[in-house]
Amino acid sequence: MLPVDILAAVNTIMYNVNIGIHKMSTFVERKPSVYHQIAEHIEQQIRQGILRPGQKLPPTQDLAQEFGVAMRTIQRSMEILARRTLITRIPRQGSFVNKHINTRTLGMLVNSEVFTQCGYEFHQSLLHTIRRLALDRGWNSQIYFLDSARELSSVLPLIKDDIRNGKIRGIIAVNARNYYHELALDTTFPWCTTRAAIDYRRLAYDMCRYLLSRGYRNIMLIRHSEGHSKGKDVDGALQYEGYMEAMREAGVSVPPYGRGILASFARPAFEGLNRLLVEAGDNRIEAVMVMNDRATEGVVMALLNNGLKIPEDVALITHANRHIEILSPVELTRYEFDIMDFAKVALDGFEAILEGEEIEDIVYLPGTLIEGEST
Repeated sequence: MLPVDILAAVNTIMYNVNIGIHKMSTFVERKPSVYHQIAEHIEQQIRQGILRPGQKLPPTQDLAQEFGVAMRTIQRSMEILARRTLITRIPRQGSFVNKHINTRTLGMLVNSEVFTQCGYEFHQSLLHTIRRLALDRGWNSQIYFLDSARELSSVLPLIKDDIRNGKIRGIIAVNARNYYHELALDTTFPWCTTRAAIDYRRLAYDMCRYLLSRGYRNIMLIRHSEGHSKGKDVDGALQYEGYMEAMREAGVSVPPYGRGILASFARPAFEGLNRLLVEAGDNRIEAVMVMNDRATEGVVMALLNNGLKIPEDVALITHANRHIEILSPVELTRYEFDIMDFAKVALDGFEAILEGEEIEDIVYLPGTLIEGEST
């Protein structure tokens, strides 16, 4: 509980500024910090209707003086209330109680390429799965599209206005990786990414170990990349590290074509594997491990185009997303990921932020090995 003198200060400042906050005898007990207790107290006043929608809160300096705490403590309390979309903080104007604070609508920020270009089946499915899961939890959703003609800077004012006017509570950024840094610089409204990710290094290691355990030695890696840092292929490099670690542990020499190609879609996978099948010469490719399901269809077509049977001539193991079909003449051995798990991580994070909780930036999800007929 807060000290008695701070409690008295709460009531003094609220009455002094004539905003009608009723006296409370106690604060919620066992809170980890003073600023959390102050935030909880003000939230209760808002939800009870004592602080009315649109009402202005006292200035930070006045609150700090009357509470007997540092201004930074009050600022942190205000940050919590803003993240919960209970108040809006307007530079040089102050903090105001939001309108329609109990709205159950979330916003989703999406790159329009998800619907205008091929190869984004996963992100389309993820978007729809988040919306269905949100609806099950009592949330409606509003989508905000980004494209080359509409940068984040032009969409942000609309998002902030919708939050201020109570139309949405916050934002989940879906497939908007290029804008994460810009979003992170703005802490005036609640937002999070989908957060869930695949540990590509571990996935490549597990795939390669599986093939090695089946007696395959000349193994090719088809890398996939979603992340780039200063022009570097981040995910693809991690996949290669996992592949190399498995090969070293088994004492197996890496074939000249081991690093394979970088391909996240069917066509580059088809063209690249066609070329490498010719270049391999006497170092016959025994097995291919593919780190992206969209590239797998190109790999399958390249093998069939060269008269190779799966698995009699070349074995195949792939990453896969449940409920997204991969065209293949045989059932594929795969590490399968459930899109519902990605959706749960996204929505859980969003709801945690609204409660003022800190969340992990990335949550790695495990895949499930499904043994098919391709190995």
